Amino acid sequence: MNELKITGGARIGFANATWPLVTLTANAQAITINGGLVGNCTFLPSDVVSIQPYSGFGSSGLEINHIVKGYSKTIVFWTAGNVNKLIDRIEDTGFFDAKIEALDAAEVALIRERQQQGSFPVKWGFAIALIVFWNAFFLLDFYRFIFINNLEGIPLQTGATIGLGAMALTCLLLLLSANFRKLVLKKGRQVNDIKRTVLFMLVIVGSSLIITIAL
Repeated sequence: MNELKITGGARIGFANATWPLVTLTANAQAITINGGLVGNCTFLPSDVVSIQPYSGFGSSGLEINHIVKGYSKTIVFWTAGNVNKLIDRIEDTGFFDAKIEALDAAEVALIRERQQQGSFPVKWGFAIALIVFWNAFFLLDFYRFIFINNLEGIPLQTGATIGLGAMALTCLLLLLSANFRKLVLKKGRQVNDIKRTVLFMLVIVGSSLIITIAL
């Protein structure tokens, strides 16, 4: 099978992921844009109306015009290379010549299920709970600074330390624990769907945690 795989960035709806957090994979069966926690989008040949060059945010890329109801209308893959040559390479995979009847039925069913779930790979309940939990500890530090700033013996950044530590632990569990991923990710999602973004977050959060503890 003639397959293309390239690293870049992506815009999915209003969310952006920069290089090298996104991969585009194309073959005769499907095109997949894996943007980690920003979104994962897979298209069958019958889903794609056209692919065209796109410019924005000082970058160039290709936009996929599609008919998948579960995805955002705007889906762009950012690339540092020549966009027209990239489109030619996608055409060379045979994607635009493929017929859905010739594709594996089980694979088509799996792709359709993922499309219905939308591009965001994490369960919304967990995502909302994590955001609330994360902000609560930073608000704790803010409250203590404004209203109880005369406390002694307790570091002011206690809330930030706990919040960053909890986020680092969450990233580690996502990478290492299959059972934890079942609680977090939507049905059918795999660790490779989020791995690059989670590793990037772990580096950022881990560095911030070390700096916060050292203060």
